[in-house]
Amino acid sequence: MIFAMGTHRPGVVRDVTAALLDEGASVAGSRKVMLADSFAVLVSVWVPPESKTPEEMVTHINETLAPAMGFSLTAHMIDQAVAKAAQAPVKRHLKLLCPQRPGIIKAISELLKDNDCIMNEVEADTSAKGGEIWFEFECTIECPSEDVADAMKAQMEMWTGTEDKRISLVFDSATTKRYTLGGA
Repeated sequence: MIFAMGTHRPGVVRDVTAALLDEGASVAGSRKVMLADSFAVLVSVWVPPESKTPEEMVTHINETLAPAMGFSLTAHMIDQAVAKAAQAPVKRHLKLLCPQRPGIIKAISELLKDNDCIMNEVEADTSAKGGEIWFEFECTIECPSEDVADAMKAQMEMWTGTEDKRISLVFDSATTKRYTLGGA
């Protein structure tokens, strides 16, 4: 697994993937996040048996590739036993729009942790509407099973089941669509 971060410039992902290809490795998955002029990238790397060993690849990335990139880049081994034992998660899309209150993200994070769920592809924003500050939160959640996903949905519906009909909660099957926050 490679983690890279720094000031954004065009070609960051291309440069990392080209360097991996030059070493005989391949990208198995990646995620990139931009905030202002900064980026963070996670890249899962597949090292074929005829290439370097994964340990040699990690050493090469950290000692040779990272210093040449011009941004922070580190590689780590993934525990393959854990990766193989993991079942395919049940993915759900969560979108919440409500008046801003302290602790919203903490409550969602605790619910996820308590149910062995993972939150990714997260976006959060606030905006002023009608003299109030509104909070908009959107993410993809990976649940260990359908039962857990259903229980989480019930819990979140209970939280938002108030008299305030302006609150909007969506917790449904995740799609590959990239969601954009804004307007309500």
